[in-house]
Amino acid sequence: MVKKTIVSVLIGVLPIFIRMSDIRMEAQIQDQSTSHPHQSNSNSEAEAAKNWLNPGIPGSSNAPIRIQRARIFVVPDATRSEAIVLLKEESIVPLNNDQVKYFMGENPSSGDEIVEKTIADAEAESKLIGGIPSTESITYARTLYGKLKPYLVRAVAANPAGTIFTSVFCGVDLCVSNGSLGNYNYVRKPIIIFLERKPEHIWIKVRSIY
Repeated sequence: MVKKTIVSVLIGVLPIFIRMSDIRMEAQIQDQSTSHPHQSNSNSEAEAAKNWLNPGIPGSSNAPIRIQRARIFVVPDATRSEAIVLLKEESIVPLNNDQVKYFMGENPSSGDEIVEKTIADAEAESKLIGGIPSTESITYARTLYGKLKPYLVRAVAANPAGTIFTSVFCGVDLCVSNGSLGNYNYVRKPIIIFLERKPEHIWIKVRSIY
């Protein structure tokens, strides 16, 4: 019985390792033609980053729902290339916990732990803004218990120094943007966002702040 259980677990996990092995191999090939994000950005990387941009206007008239930064994680440089490969065909890809751990290099927080951080952020930000807690954002955050799942999402920084991303839900659409100091020097920077649902469209924007 124990032997069968071990075999079943291995069968379930093996495709993940095979898939990640393929991704690492393709990432190594891509690294030969694009520069490291913290080196002088190559023309090929800048062009690839521009191809990710999709600065359209969401069609929904619903009020935007801001995604707290506690739910957004930038993929580290060590696994950036593999994340780019996984996003080769899609703007957003659902992840399991093993994949989150691989990309982030540490055990991922649970969805409910992210919710706790989201609520804390909402309370802290409201105090900074006006001293009165934002009932709307805090109430919304409390509805997320048991709902958040990790997604790998395309994102573009205005230049390699950009590491802070903002994201909002506009109806069924998700908008991801980055503002960075300095000149434009586009670079792809995949992010992991914990979301309550998969958006239908991803809008990707950048702006350079002088």
